Amino acid sequence: MKKSLPILLIICWLFSACGVKNTQRAIDDGNYDQAINRAIDNLRGNKTTKRKRDYVLLLQHAYLKAVEEDERQLDRSRADTNPNVLQARYDLLVNLRDRQDRIRPLLPLTDVKNGKKLSFPMKDYTRELLGARNQLSNHYVNQARLQLPTADKFAAREIHQDLKYVDQINPGYQDVNSLMEEAQRIGTTFIKARISNHSGQVIPQELEQFMLNFSDYGLNDPWKQFYTDSLPGISPDYLLDLDFTDIALSPERFSEREIYKEKNIVVGKENLKDKNGNVVKDSLGNPIKVDKTKLVRARIYENIQTKEAQVTASVNMWNTQTNQVLERFPLQNLFVFEHIYGTIEGDRRAIDDGYIRTFGPAAVPYPTDDQMIYDCAEELKADLKRILNRLKV
Repeated sequence: MKKSLPILLIICWLFSACGVKNTQRAIDDGNYDQAINRAIDNLRGNKTTKRKRDYVLLLQHAYLKAVEEDERQLDRSRADTNPNVLQARYDLLVNLRDRQDRIRPLLPLTDVKNGKKLSFPMKDYTRELLGARNQLSNHYVNQARLQLPTADKFAAREIHQDLKYVDQINPGYQDVNSLMEEAQRIGTTFIKARISNHSGQVIPQELEQFMLNFSDYGLNDPWKQFYTDSLPGISPDYLLDLDFTDIALSPERFSEREIYKEKNIVVGKENLKDKNGNVVKDSLGNPIKVDKTKLVRARIYENIQTKEAQVTASVNMWNTQTNQVLERFPLQNLFVFEHIYGTIEGDRRAIDDGYIRTFGPAAVPYPTDDQMIYDCAEELKADLKRILNRLKV
């Protein structure tokens, strides 16, 4: 215990020295806020110990450098009348305010070596920050009013992002909410969906409802709206046609077979013997134990019920303005019903557990054609979801 304490102190000192070096390197590289955050993290708890003195001094140095740099950029932005600098000016003011707020809980800080209180000049940016926020908000709102009447979908989405930002920093500002609604309407791609059937088979109505229930798809794009019934005042930009081209159903099949299984299983332990029949012992004179095995056998009389359904379809995206196919995606899925049952004679330990779990005691009813098609369509719906999420419209 006496030896471990100095080692622990050495390790702590090495970690501290490494942390101080990294903080100084961040300052040297001009990453002042990174250095500030490192110093603050290391000053949590007791900030008055000699071991923390380096971090206190580095914090002051990084803070003064950061404020000097931001104030210099802020002065340039104040003199610039270009509205494109409004965002940078606002960000600088927020950064200056937030940096002060991070440091303020640590104050006062002193140099433990001479007891001198260290200076961290603070300034109230509230009035200028509010003014910059309103100027920036007004700029984005005026841009939206000017550009929305002629904006295409992608421009409207960018305008919506700017307005959403305004609503975050300046909630309830002027008519931001109504402008956001207008940008959302202009930027949204409306896609009307329908099902076509060229398979020669009758598609169950429940299947159509299942495939066209877009609330189940979990689509994560707010700019694409899929619908089936007409929307008042909305003309679709695209027509999504899910065309079933082939539905193949196999007959109900039944087969049977006989399977023989054998396996060596462990039934205990026994002494290891050499070729002369003598018990082999370890270095302490104890007999060496090995697994004792037994050959077990079983016979399976297996009955197999099978039925298959394969559904083939294509997804066609039509541009309603040009009446041309924008994209076409093939879809196909095979669903296999299989049920195994029968009897087992002999030792069941000869049969793998995975097989035993699939082995039923008796026959079951075959699924109906409609159920087979529906089960097959579940995987088709998963494929369709991936396609819809990739659409760039």
